[in-house]
Amino acid sequence: MELAIWKCRAEGVALVALRNVGHIGRIGHWAEMAVAAGFVSVHFVNTTGAGMLTVPFGGRERRLSINPLTFGIPVAGGRPVILDIATAVTAEGKLQVARNQGVKVPDGWIMDAKGNPTNDPKDFYGPPWGAILPFGGYKGYGLCLITEILSGALTGGECSQFGKDRLEQNMLSILIDPVKLGTAETFDAECSRFIDFVKSCPPAEEDGEVLTPGELEDRHREQRAREGIELDDTTWAQICATAESCGVDSKLMNAVEVGA
Repeated sequence: MELAIWKCRAEGVALVALRNVGHIGRIGHWAEMAVAAGFVSVHFVNTTGAGMLTVPFGGRERRLSINPLTFGIPVAGGRPVILDIATAVTAEGKLQVARNQGVKVPDGWIMDAKGNPTNDPKDFYGPPWGAILPFGGYKGYGLCLITEILSGALTGGECSQFGKDRLEQNMLSILIDPVKLGTAETFDAECSRFIDFVKSCPPAEEDGEVLTPGELEDRHREQRAREGIELDDTTWAQICATAESCGVDSKLMNAVEVGA
C-alpha cells in the first residue's frame, strides 16, 4: 500500500497486485491508508483454496472464497466512507463466534453438507463441511466470482481450487487521486453534500439513525478501546491454547484477562 500511495501521488492513478501471501488481515485497513493520503481506493481479495468456504448460487458445494470487496472514499471535513464487506453473506469468524457461544445464526447464512438451509453453525463445520451462501443470491454470487477473478487471475496468482493445504491470498488494489484527476474541489463538495443528504433521511425506527458504511464499526472500535473486548469462555480458552502452543505461559494470559 505504501508503494501504491507513492505511485498514486506521482501519477494520479495506481494499480498494484499482491499475490500468494499469507493472511493480510482486515482489508478496510488498507483502504484507510489510502484515504489518509487523500485517495479513493478499491480492493479485491481472494484465497486460492484453503479459504474456499462459499457455495456458488444454485450449488451445494464450496467453490469460492469469502472474497472481500472494499472501497475507501475520503470526505473533506468528515469521517471517510469505508465499505469493507465479504461477498459471502458473512465472514467465517462470525460462525466461529456463534458456535463457541452456542447460538444460532440468522436465516440465509449457511447450508449443511447436503445443501439444506440451517441455522446451526455446527452444521457448517461438520463433518462433512457445509458452506456459506453468497449475499443477495445471484447478485452477491456474481460479485464474488468477479472479485475472485480480478484478485486471483489478474494478479498472476490463482483462484479457488481443491488440494490447497495452506492459505494463500491475492489482492488487486486501485487508487485514484482526485487532485490529479482535476476534480478534487467538486469531489469534496459533492461527497459532503451527498452524505449529508443521505443521512438526513428520516429513520425507519423512532430511535434509529441512518449511518454511512464504516460508521458503526468506528463506534464499536471506540467503545471497545474504552471498555475492552468481550470474549466468551470457549474463545478465550482457544486463545490460551494457541498461546501455549507458541510457548506463551497461559498463566500470563489469564493475568491479562483479569487485569493483573
